Amino acid sequence: MPAIASSWSSFDPKGMEVSINATVDLIEKVMPIVPNVPANLNRPHVDVAASHLTQWPEKGTLLWKDGPVKALQNAFLNGEIFLNLNVPVDWNGKFLTTRLGMRWYRNAINFENDTSTFSLGASRIDTDAVYKGDVDADENGFASVSCLPSWPQSHPLEADPDLLAWCLENSEDFPVWF
Repeated sequence: MPAIASSWSSFDPKGMEVSINATVDLIEKVMPIVPNVPANLNRPHVDVAASHLTQWPEKGTLLWKDGPVKALQNAFLNGEIFLNLNVPVDWNGKFLTTRLGMRWYRNAINFENDTSTFSLGASRIDTDAVYKGDVDADENGFASVSCLPSWPQSHPLEADPDLLAWCLENSEDFPVWF
């Protein structure tokens, strides 16, 4: 089924309305392409030759090259990709299409006195810059929209990574296939 994950970049409930507003904006943007009844509910059929799926381990097939927008829509409508929205506390009202970034939770697990007692919670959080990364967008006040594959790498229903790369390169605020 088509799916959207929405996250807010804070544990503080103050300002949660900002995240809700961004989520509603994203849903309204996607709704025109979503049918009233999901086409592939409970997967009554599986087409492993669909143009949006990887042909791994075969290389260079690019079944979607003549129609990447339609292939991305089909991937979303069939549940092979989902949208991941991250909204910063200081959201500037703008969106960016992104991919996953890198955030490191340093010393997240600390063992105390013996190995049977430990505490969770990072002593610090570091980030590394990533080209069109969601963490970088968040740190710059943008709500990030990432198209993420639902299936792991090399699974027959994995969304073609080259198609996802095409989407990233050809999108600005929202993914180009909306």
